[in-house]
Amino acid sequence: MERHSRRVSGLQFAALEKRAQVSPLTLRHELEVADVKVAFHSATKKAGLFTVAEFSTWPLLHEFRACRNGRGGGEVVVRPDGFIRIREHQADAELFEHTFFLEVDRSTETQDTLVTRAGCYLNYYQSGDFAVKNGAPQSAYKDYPFRVLMVFKTTERRNNTQRSFCDTTHRFSHTHGSRRFKKSRARRLAQSGFGQ
Repeated sequence: MERHSRRVSGLQFAALEKRAQVSPLTLRHELEVADVKVAFHSATKKAGLFTVAEFSTWPLLHEFRACRNGRGGGEVVVRPDGFIRIREHQADAELFEHTFFLEVDRSTETQDTLVTRAGCYLNYYQSGDFAVKNGAPQSAYKDYPFRVLMVFKTTERRNNTQRSFCDTTHRFSHTHGSRRFKKSRARRLAQSGFGQ
C-alpha cells in the first residue's frame, strides 16, 4: 500500500516533491506564465474566430537545441516558457493555424541575452529542425513558420528590447518567418480584442 501511495499518476514521489520545492522567483515566473495562458483563453473565447488548440507550459516538451550567434557561438538548449497553437476559423470554412513560442521576461536578463535567445529561435526555424519536429524534411522549413511572443513587464523594457534587436542585426526584420503572419490577419486579431 505504501508503495502505491508514493506514486501519483505514474510519477515518482521524489520528482513531485522536487517540483514542489521551487524558489519564490520561479513560482512568481510560473504564475506570470499562467496569467498569459488565462489571457489567451479569455481573448480567444471573446473573439469567437479563434480557438486555443494547444497551450503547453511544460518547457521540457518543447525544448530544442540551437546555435547561438556571438559569445563564441556554440549549441545551447532552449526551453521556452510556453508553446501555443491558435486556430483561426474563417467564414469560408478555411482554417489557419498560428504557432507561437512564449517567453515571459522577468526583467532579470540583459538585452544581449534576449537578443541571443531570439537568435536561437531564428536558428531553430532556419535550420529546419522545427519542420523536422513536425514530421517534415528540413528543406520544408518555410512551411513551418512560428512567432516568438515575448511578454515584458513594462513598455520601456519592450521598447529597449526592440531597439536592441534592431541595433544588433537587421536580419530579425527580414527573416522568412517574420512576415508570414499577414497584416490582414493581424488586423483581424486586433479588431477582435485578441491583439490588445
